[in-house]
Amino acid sequence: MRYTIICCLFVLMITAPARVQAECRGDACVSMGSNLASVDSSQSALLGGVLSNLTGSDISFSSNESSSLAQGDVDLETLLQNIENLSGADSTAAALGSEITLSQFYAAAADAANAAGDSDAAVALSNLSSEVAGVPGTFQLGELIALQESEGGYDGVNLNALELVSGSAEVFSGNNPVATSEPVTISGSELGMAGVVNSVTIASQVVEPARIVCGPEGSTFHSASMRYSLSLDLVDTSLDMSSLLALPGIADVEASIGQLNLYVEVSRAEGVIQSIDALNQAVTINATPGVTDMYLGQFPEGDFFNTSVSLDPALLDFSTIGSVTVSELSGTSTTVSIQAKSSAQGEQSFVNTLLFNGPYPETQRSSTSADAGSQLLDSLMSNLVLQLSPEDLGLINDQVLAAVQDSSSDTLPPLLSSALTGVVDPMMESMGTSIGEVDTTVHAVRQVCDFSGLVYHDLNHDYINNTGDGLCNEALYVKLVSSDTPTGPALAVATVEPSTGQYTFTTASAGNYSLVLDTNNDLNDVVSTAPAGWLHMESEDGVQPLLVEPNGATGPNFGVYHGSTLSGFVFEDNGAGVASAHDGVFLNDEAGLDGIVVKLTDGATTALLGEVITQGGGAYRFWIPAGVGGSVLTVVQTNRENYRSISASVGNTGGTYDQAQDRISFARESGKRYESLDFGDVKTSAMYSDNQRSSVAGSPVFYPHVFVAGSEGEIAFEVRSDSVSQESWQSVLYRDSNCDGQLDTSEEIIAAPVNVQADEKLCLLMKMFVPLAAPADARHVDTLLATFTYSNTTVDTAHAVNNVTTVGSSDSPGLTLLKQVEQPTALPGETLVYTVRYENQGAGDLNALEIHDGTPAYTVFSSAQCVDTPADLRCEVSEQPDVGDSGGITWKVIGLVPPGTSGVVRFSVVVQ
Repeated sequence: MRYTIICCLFVLMITAPARVQAECRGDACVSMGSNLASVDSSQSALLGGVLSNLTGSDISFSSNESSSLAQGDVDLETLLQNIENLSGADSTAAALGSEITLSQFYAAAADAANAAGDSDAAVALSNLSSEVAGVPGTFQLGELIALQESEGGYDGVNLNALELVSGSAEVFSGNNPVATSEPVTISGSELGMAGVVNSVTIASQVVEPARIVCGPEGSTFHSASMRYSLSLDLVDTSLDMSSLLALPGIADVEASIGQLNLYVEVSRAEGVIQSIDALNQAVTINATPGVTDMYLGQFPEGDFFNTSVSLDPALLDFSTIGSVTVSELSGTSTTVSIQAKSSAQGEQSFVNTLLFNGPYPETQRSSTSADAGSQLLDSLMSNLVLQLSPEDLGLINDQVLAAVQDSSSDTLPPLLSSALTGVVDPMMESMGTSIGEVDTTVHAVRQVCDFSGLVYHDLNHDYINNTGDGLCNEALYVKLVSSDTPTGPALAVATVEPSTGQYTFTTASAGNYSLVLDTNNDLNDVVSTAPAGWLHMESEDGVQPLLVEPNGATGPNFGVYHGSTLSGFVFEDNGAGVASAHDGVFLNDEAGLDGIVVKLTDGATTALLGEVITQGGGAYRFWIPAGVGGSVLTVVQTNRENYRSISASVGNTGGTYDQAQDRISFARESGKRYESLDFGDVKTSAMYSDNQRSSVAGSPVFYPHVFVAGSEGEIAFEVRSDSVSQESWQSVLYRDSNCDGQLDTSEEIIAAPVNVQADEKLCLLMKMFVPLAAPADARHVDTLLATFTYSNTTVDTAHAVNNVTTVGSSDSPGLTLLKQVEQPTALPGETLVYTVRYENQGAGDLNALEIHDGTPAYTVFSSAQCVDTPADLRCEVSEQPDVGDSGGITWKVIGLVPPGTSGVVRFSVVVQ
């Protein structure tokens, strides 16, 4: 299509930057903690106790709920979106830094568990949300989850529900220490240790919360660093004191161990993402387990809860673990406490290199040694110091202490082992830590890509950024929207740099997206808006699809145009096919008209702003730069030869159509895409031809005619007479159904209007009866008038042909001429062929007969011939114009033409 630039602009010439191919890298979501396949009732009690202590609430779990959390999945993308919504944040990064309550977080996680298809975990999380609903204080999710690529794209990434529960409690406790100062007591029966432990009182302190990471190579993550204080009220266990009964004056000695004060501190396990092969879904992790230290005794309370103070064995004091009662023969009994203190430092950890190949999530365990717990207990016993307090046993004090030490060496290890395996280990594992070992879980591996594109002013409106185009210089943004959530919110937004027109995204994972060009950076608004007065170009809605493949992607360019565009069609509105005629609506079966001139003018000054020629099925388009033309514009169509205007559609302009002027006028606005300004034309109708004949009084004369309908409509006929005589001339109009020029008995009189279709040929036969009293040389003219009304309109056209009848005497010559055209209409360049039939209808011979005619308007001469000449006569073309010229044509018939004799001459012309 040919477009016209309708004004000149000063253009900033820039060299079009190349599109930028995406650079991709691997990204993995990794965490450290204890990966539990299930949680029994005792571990559920410990989990609830520690969480209650950390959050200052009263949390209890059934084993089913705890197992659901341990095995549960939480969809990370949904979780982040929920946090954005409840916090009112406008981005993932802002959501990670927003303050939320524990109840809000667990509710958001419950919904995300449902999104991951884990209804059991969702129920457990929802119940947990209710249990902490009254807990004051907030925390930031970003302190637990580090997203190196915070712009999103975490669809299909699931995190472990229990890790999120324990980790959020750890972060919350660190931010809200006042709410977490009360220890929690759990009965031995709840722990499944009724024969060993009466109860255990637990106080927990977070030194550093766990850190989950989604990031590239080099990203670090870790488990929690925790301190636990455990006061175990034991079922009394007797010590063997029988060796003391041999002492003089001693009647009996009873001793037992009934409590233990233990402290456990575990440093964080650390991990580093060493390498990522995202295409092959392979990850290498360097993992180092944390070191666990254990203490028996009593630390100053302020030191335990002060994480800035290291738990140094030098600060450790004795704590009571039991008692000894010595009964003398004299009847005196003395009871003293057995006190103990000890410390054990865990074995120094070393780096474990782990290779992950999926499917994900995949968990692997790193350990310092296979028997780290046993070594810790051995060390605790080796460093054990006992004392009796007060030292009121006099001379036998040392002997009693020695007996206690000897018996304790057998009694304490199983008690400590039970405490370790029944309380300490399961408690630590429920919170994501363990003695001498750690589980590393790779939850997902993604390919994350950087890509860029351009926003440019498409000055030459060719939908391609090239030399000669300019910059938009408007505040614009490009938004990244996942195909899974096309209604938003967007995953990320990039600012278009005004000086270059470039936008850049750095964190798109492989997948299908849409890019939305907009005038704001609101992630919730994913409907594109062009700057005021501008149009989107490559995509009319300002949205372009983007496929980020594992090996990268290229960011699409966005062209914008400062101004408006106007388009439409010129078509033949004749109701072809299923279309309605003359309604201004262009349907497929109707033909578009190419080669039609369409002009755009200023409505006030009529100044020409642009001119185009329709092509490609009658289509035309104007580009109207901002500021060009007045407040009202006019679109004017010029009709093709032998066509006329019949209808129009003003499209979405809200304007008006003037049929007489064949123009559409409307109030212009910049930044509008004016469409469907369609002009409906139809072929002009025609009626042929004038006739002249001679006849004698009292005889009929027949005149053939043809009406060719240019479009669908109704034609009404009327005959008007003009005679120099007063006789009663009678005429009747018939429909010549077989178009043979003869009146057949089956052919009917036309007494009412006739409906015709486009291009229909209606053959007519006028019968004229010459009155018997008509004098010789009388001349009578009948004019056949046809009024053609286009269907569905009030538009009509008038047509007329004349039939001239001359009355001769019964012995006088009577020449009749009948002129016909083989096809009534033709396009420019096509040929029309005319024939003239001459006949002597008189009683005498015709002599020196000459027939004169000429080329019709808008045609040029092609050829002329004598076609059918009577016997014994000769015919010749005596005058004709040159081929390609216009002018008169004369045929001479040499000889006498007898009555009843006829002949035919012919000429052809070419339509201009």
